[in-house]
Amino acid sequence: MLTDDLAFTDSLWMAGDSYDLAGETDKTIEIFSEYAGGLDDDPRLPQAVFRLAGAHQARGDFDVAETLYRGLIEEHPNAAEAAGSHVRLAQTLAVDDDPENDGDARALLERILTSGRLAPDAVEYRDALVQLGRLHLRAGRHVAALETLAETVERYPEDPEITLLRFQLADAHRLSAAELGEQLERESMPAGRRRDLETRRSGWLREALAHYEEVRATLDAKDQRRRTDFEDLLLRNAHFYRADVAFDLGEHEAAIRHYDAAAQRYARDPASLVAMVQIVNCYVELGRWQEARTANERARRRLRELPPEALDAPDLPMTRRHWERWLDAAAAIDALAEAQDP
Repeated sequence: MLTDDLAFTDSLWMAGDSYDLAGETDKTIEIFSEYAGGLDDDPRLPQAVFRLAGAHQARGDFDVAETLYRGLIEEHPNAAEAAGSHVRLAQTLAVDDDPENDGDARALLERILTSGRLAPDAVEYRDALVQLGRLHLRAGRHVAALETLAETVERYPEDPEITLLRFQLADAHRLSAAELGEQLERESMPAGRRRDLETRRSGWLREALAHYEEVRATLDAKDQRRRTDFEDLLLRNAHFYRADVAFDLGEHEAAIRHYDAAAQRYARDPASLVAMVQIVNCYVELGRWQEARTANERARRRLRELPPEALDAPDLPMTRRHWERWLDAAAAIDALAEAQDP
């Protein structure tokens, strides 16, 4: 520090770099904060600020990270880190506690994707495209998410996150089809338009089915000991949503096979109730009332076995629509039983 400014600056940089690579967030912040307060003409200053902002972002200090990213964009617009700062800033805005600035995040991502400053093979371009797709999906803009995530999967088929991206693309197709189905139920429209929308809905469902199946096959083929807990969750949900899509396509025999496989594989998981409920609904749709009644009794027994809090799990793949279908199916079964009693 006292005798060799260059050696001290290099040592400080390498210390910050080492702490960052080691995942020591607090020490990374300490060292890069000191480095960022150094000489304004240091060529490594933008990268130091970028990594300092990233450490704050990783620690959940979103306001601090946002300020640092904005400052980097304004003060060093031509630095290589400026493009990455746009993406990171959008990520920060998207995950903070203020939903009002999600529109700013979306605008930032769209700006960097259309500015021409980044080639599609740039890491920052990929990150912006992925984040934009996920932002659309989280905000319920399912068709926009579908389009963006489809482009992502097509551009980056070897991406390390490709399985998650395929799952999210499947979700976007499934949820877009669900919205279209609701529109078809509640609106009257010319026959030609109805046919077009039904064709589009069917196409989206088949795309969803293909992507869920690919996710399921990929994760099933992976050694169970090497799968993460998150991958296990994706695999479970791919099993259930694959069956849901078959149900929505009206392919009830296939849906029963998929639900039955899911119920057996995840017999101890509260999610097994979802499969058992949907098997009831499938039999009702097929008019197979005796099998529906038997399946309904099994589902009721399973429901009684579960602790009440199990149904509150946020990752349970059961929506209000599943419950409504079961209630309707159970009511139909009970009404038929009463009609058949002497």
